[in-house]
Amino acid sequence: METSSYFVSVSGADTNPGTQAGPFRTLEHALTQARLTSTKRQIVLEEGQHVASRLSIDGGLSGLVIEGAAVSATTWRRLCGAARATATTVTVASTTALALRDGAFTLRALQLVGADAGVGAVSTYGVFGENVALTLEDVVVRAGRGGQPVQPPRPAQVTGQTACNTSTPGSGANGAAGGAAPPAVIGRFSAAGYLAPAASLGAVGGAGATGTAATPRVETCRRCDCGNCMPGNGSVTEPVGDPGCGGLGGMGGPPGPNGGASVAVFLSGASSVVLRNALLVSSTGGDGAAGAPGGLGAAGAAGTMGPLWCPMTVTCAGTGGRNCGTCGIDTESGHRFTGSAGGNGGPGGPGGPGGAGSGGWSVGLVAPSDAGLFGLDGGASVLVGQPGDGGVSGSARAVLVY
Repeated sequence: METSSYFVSVSGADTNPGTQAGPFRTLEHALTQARLTSTKRQIVLEEGQHVASRLSIDGGLSGLVIEGAAVSATTWRRLCGAARATATTVTVASTTALALRDGAFTLRALQLVGADAGVGAVSTYGVFGENVALTLEDVVVRAGRGGQPVQPPRPAQVTGQTACNTSTPGSGANGAAGGAAPPAVIGRFSAAGYLAPAASLGAVGGAGATGTAATPRVETCRRCDCGNCMPGNGSVTEPVGDPGCGGLGGMGGPPGPNGGASVAVFLSGASSVVLRNALLVSSTGGDGAAGAPGGLGAAGAAGTMGPLWCPMTVTCAGTGGRNCGTCGIDTESGHRFTGSAGGNGGPGGPGGPGGAGSGGWSVGLVAPSDAGLFGLDGGASVLVGQPGDGGVSGSARAVLVY
C-alpha cells in the first residue's frame, strides 16, 4: 500500500513526502501530487475531521481510490466495524462537495459532507459525476441545503402620460392594477443538473383616464350708455384649457427566483454507480422566493389653463347710446381673464406582482435512464430532506431517473 498510495493526516504537513511516516496535511495537496505521477492511485485519509475548499477530479486520475483508515503510531490499517463509514469525515466548503469527470473512481470508508448554498438560487450536490464509473463502499454522502433566494426589488415608478383624446375626455379615474403572474412550474433534471423554469413578470398596470373637461363660463354682454350699464343682447363663451392625460401604468413585478435543489449523488452522461453499504443523504430544498410587487403608475398630467381672453375685444350688439364693449364679469377697462383649467388626468395603476419561484427538490440519487445503478436493492440507504416551498413546491425522491 505504501508504494501505490499517498497518506493524509490532520497532524501532517503538505511539505512532507506523503508517506505513512510523513503524511500530507490536506486531501487537496494529495490530489495535486497524484496528478504528477501515474503510480499512485490511492489516497488514504487518517480517521478524523478533514476539510477542503473544493474537490474536483478528472480523467487524469481515473482509477483513483480515496479511503479512510485508522492509525496507531505510524501503522495505518483499514477501518472496521459499524463506525467505518463515519470515522473519517471530509467537509468541503463548496456547494458541490466532489466533482468527478471522465473516469473510474472509488470512495471507501469515509463521510463526504457538502456545504449549504446559503442565499441564492443555487443547488447543492454531494457528488456530481459526468461520464464516470463510481463505487461507494462504506460511505456516507451528505449534500448541503439548497439555496434560499430572496425576493427581488420592486420596479421603480414609471413617469410620463398616455396620449389622450381631449375631444372626448374621461373622468380622470385611476388606472386598473396589473394582474398577478402565475408561479413557476416545478423544476426538473437534465444532464446539466437541476433546472427550474423562471416564473413570469406581473402584468403592466392600466393607464389612468384623461381628466374631465372644464365647463366654460358663458357671459352675457352688457351695453354701457353714459356710464350706466344696461342689459344688451348677445353673449361670449370662455375659452377653456385641455384636460390632463392619464398617467402610464406601472411596470409588472419581476418573478421570484427558484429555490435550489439538494442532491446527494448526481450522474450524467455514460455513468454508473455501485453502492455497497452506502448512505445517501440530501438536505432540504430551497424555498422559492415571492415575486416582487409591481411598480407604481405615473401621476396623471395636470389640466392646462385656458388662454388669456379680454372682454374689451368683444363687440356686444345693442341699440342706442355708445357701445363701450364691456362684456364679461369684470367691467374694469382692459382686464384680462384666464380660461378655466381642464381636469387632471388619473394616475396609472400599479403593475401586477411577479410570479413566485418554485421550491427546490431533495433527492438521494439522480441518474440518466441508461445509467448502470447497482446496489439499490440492498447496498444503499437514502435519507431525503423536505422539498422547498414556493409558488409550486418541490418534490422529494429517493431515486430519480431522467
